[in-house]
Amino acid sequence: MNRTAPITRSQPYSHSDLRRLIAPSSIAIIGASETIGSFGANTIANLRGKFAGALYPVNPKRTSVFGERCYPAVSSLPENIDCAVVIVPAPQVEQTLKECSQRGIGSAIVYSSGFAELGTMDAISAQEAVTRLARSQDIRVIGPNCIGIANVGLRLGLTFMPSFEDLPLKPGPVGIVTQSGALGYMLLQAMRRGVGFSHWLTTGNACDVDVADLVNYLVDDEGTRAIACSFEGLANPDRFLIAARRALVAGKPLVVFKVGQTEASKAAALSHTGSLIGSAAAYRAALESVGALVVEDFEGIVETVNFLAKARPPEAAGAAVITMSGGAGIMALDIADDAAVNMPPPAEKTRRRLTDIVPAFGSANNPADLTGESIRSPSMYGDALHAFADDPGYGSIVVIMASGGYGQMASERARMIEEAARQTAKPVAIVWMNEWLEGPGSETYDSSSVLSSFRSLRRCMQAIAAWQEYHARRPALIERSLSAIEGRTARPRLRLASRGALTERQSKEYIAAYGVRVTREELSTSAEEAVAMAARIGYPVVLKAESADIPHKSDSGVVLLNLANGDAVRSAWRQIETAVSKISGHPRFAGIVVQEMIGAGTEVIVGARYDEQFGPLVSCGIGGIAVEVLRDVAVALAPVSEDQALEMIHSLKGFRLLTGFRGSPPMDVVALAKIVSRISSFAYDYGDSVREIDVNPVILRSDGATAVDALIVTGPPES
Repeated sequence: MNRTAPITRSQPYSHSDLRRLIAPSSIAIIGASETIGSFGANTIANLRGKFAGALYPVNPKRTSVFGERCYPAVSSLPENIDCAVVIVPAPQVEQTLKECSQRGIGSAIVYSSGFAELGTMDAISAQEAVTRLARSQDIRVIGPNCIGIANVGLRLGLTFMPSFEDLPLKPGPVGIVTQSGALGYMLLQAMRRGVGFSHWLTTGNACDVDVADLVNYLVDDEGTRAIACSFEGLANPDRFLIAARRALVAGKPLVVFKVGQTEASKAAALSHTGSLIGSAAAYRAALESVGALVVEDFEGIVETVNFLAKARPPEAAGAAVITMSGGAGIMALDIADDAAVNMPPPAEKTRRRLTDIVPAFGSANNPADLTGESIRSPSMYGDALHAFADDPGYGSIVVIMASGGYGQMASERARMIEEAARQTAKPVAIVWMNEWLEGPGSETYDSSSVLSSFRSLRRCMQAIAAWQEYHARRPALIERSLSAIEGRTARPRLRLASRGALTERQSKEYIAAYGVRVTREELSTSAEEAVAMAARIGYPVVLKAESADIPHKSDSGVVLLNLANGDAVRSAWRQIETAVSKISGHPRFAGIVVQEMIGAGTEVIVGARYDEQFGPLVSCGIGGIAVEVLRDVAVALAPVSEDQALEMIHSLKGFRLLTGFRGSPPMDVVALAKIVSRISSFAYDYGDSVREIDVNPVILRSDGATAVDALIVTGPPES
């Protein structure tokens, strides 16, 4: 027994560490009761008649509970019980867990509230005491402030939720892990319409066992093929990334919904980059680095993870759509295009087969419009499905179910579609586009072990896109993700001792040392000196005030462009000097930089920011000064290779602007990728001594890329 175990740890608990907690053979209910509606009574009701293991109620005021022998104290229990459910007032929790440990009880689920969720120092200290006890006594604890867990295969519901008693326990390939018990229980309700799960695991305050540990447990669970996870934040992101990487290696897709994705503007951010790379972007970048699939809608978690659990790796990129509504087919084309899902036309052989199936007034194409004739001939769906399944150009098939009526015939149609789906290895998704959510046939689609049911065509196409991307990127991600995880704890090799914003010239000196091409420039202290410098550099030139106190120079009127001769330089010098004198706060002013004017090109931004949880992140986007409006930005954990940087650039919505759009020459995206990679290396090397890096704009042309402006903010992030 390790009595000096630290309160923090670097590795997630293993499957064997949590076996007694999640798959117990014996359970003690400490605080058992027969009072209707009490947590103790509800828990016993949820276990009796389902759980095959031994139950041991504990209550000093009773000798029996619901006919079961009731023990007066933990000390009177048999030894080495696997798990205890703790239902006692908060001040008694620590002592109760101590008694459990002394009796050899290996784990506990603590319902009790009144800990860190209160936000008071005393409550936080009480929770920390429970954490230290759990670690020192080697007893695994979920909670406090937790509503419980379920192991569906064992018919085990360690929860006080009163409706669990009547919940149909259907085993399935998906495991659920959530911080919020209420949100997690909302997902579990899908069992009422036939969706199956392997586990439902919630953490509450996660004083000991957290979402990283539970995800890690499911990675090694034979009955789980995909994992759904929802959380607000992570106390130890590195540990979660380790578990997520293990899921990636095991081929078990991890679908994540991050609660709290929007952020208020960052008043402390001095650069465009600082305002763009918030904590939500940091989470997404970190999760994507280890192959986790981030969904934007809570409602899409179950649909997406259920599809991924059932779908084998894609045989082809094309998606086929079958519908009875021409309008729904057009919607499918639009939504598929928006989700970057390819819907190619069928091969000629497939088209001939479809022509034999589809009425002349329908469409023997992709989408295949079976028309209203399919209402009286339900076998048309199965025949069309077989035709698309045999076409090597398609990796997935979507059936849009626009009508839920027609009673027995609708149910027969559902059975025929399911049978056809069983005869192909390609995933078949049903999109129930009917507000009669539980109409005839829906029960077959929802409960099928081969069909994946969606209530949204958009979420269906997004799931297909995520599935294709997951399998396409998985080999490279497995190779890269280990170094990404190790990088979270690596110490930076270099330091920048100063704190605050560097001048543009100082910032450029640092990034130029990393191989970033920057503008030629000199610092002048008089108008005549500036004219001489401009002659050396070559007209046209740019003049900029040199001041670390003016980070956004364009907004302050201290940048003047395209100066073609000496007179223009003199006039600009005086204009900038006057503008600086009018800026409130009396900014430091070292002079005016004379800079070469870079010819026309596409403005892009490259930047980096140090995140307290995930370390340095790098970003790139299109838009120059408009980047905060367009917000077309790709973010990744630093450092990134040039190939990874190219992937980031290709992911931008505005990427087509760089490829020779509407007759313009294609931009040198390889040169941009080199800048992104080198800025990421700089950010990684200097670690938390660099708060923000903003290289904005980078002028990208067909013959290279040049950093025109740069800002480095040093020192640790503002608290």
